[in-house]
Formats: sequence, C-alpha cells, structure tokens
Amino acid sequence: MMINSTSAMQYQAIQQPQSQQRPVSDHAPMSFISQATFSNQAQQLYQQEQEIAKQYDVTQMTRPQMQDMAKQLRSAGLINDREQMLMTFELPKSLDPSQKASPNERHDFLSEFNARYEFAKHDGSDALTTQVLGRITDTLAQLDQLRTS
Repeated sequence: MMINSTSAMQYQAIQQPQSQQRPVSDHAPMSFISQATFSNQAQQLYQQEQEIAKQYDVTQMTRPQMQDMAKQLRSAGLINDREQMLMTFELPKSLDPSQKASPNERHDFLSEFNARYEFAKHDGSDALTTQVLGRITDTLAQLDQLRTS
C-alpha cells in the first residue's frame, strides 16, 4: 500500500517498532509513555493538517494564500524547506515582464502542481525535483480531500 498523505507518512514513521528506531536495549519493550507520545504527535499532526485544509481551497486560491499555507505547513512540520520553496516559487507565465499575474488571481494549485509533477517525470528532471513535486502534489491532494470530506 502506497501512503500519499504527509501526516500518514509521518504517523507511519513514528509508529515503527522500537527495534527499527534507536533501541534502548536489545530486549527493552517500547514503554507506554513512548507509545502515547508518538500517538499524540501523530494526532497533533493530523489535526494541524485538518485545520490548514479548512482554511484553504487548493483549487481556488491566490498566490499570497499559497505562500501563507506553505508557511503554515512548514511550521507544522508537514512539509520541509525544499517543498515550501517549490510551493511558493512562481513560474513566469510569459517572457514579457510587463505581463505579471495579479496577486488576486485565483489558481488551481492542485492541477498546476500535478501538471508540473507529470511533466517532471517525463522531461528528464532530476529525481529529487520529481520526488519533491510528487510530495507537494500528494500534500495538496490530501488537503483537498480533507477540505471536501
């Protein structure tokens, strides 16, 4: 099963058995306190993701809203610095500098990032950029799903 949700991936990472993390001893079981802490962290991440999803419609948002949302996602630990940078980097629509997009213009960022991801998979982009674009697309799709559910 492929996990696309950022919070689900983080939840999976912190729910790994103690032997896959850093064992205290070879025979020490994971303590109840550690399990509770990990569960609380995963729950907090999921709640933060839900709150962000309620605030933004990734299919109808302005560039400043995208910048604010990316900052919130990064602050919550749901995306990393590279993902935030790519989410907020504005690709020029034209080579003519006088044709700059209005900051109030609404965009379907989910579709835009999906198209960028699909293009990167086939144009010979480096693997890291393609992977980051895939994670961004997955994050935006998860936010859209949470918002509409």
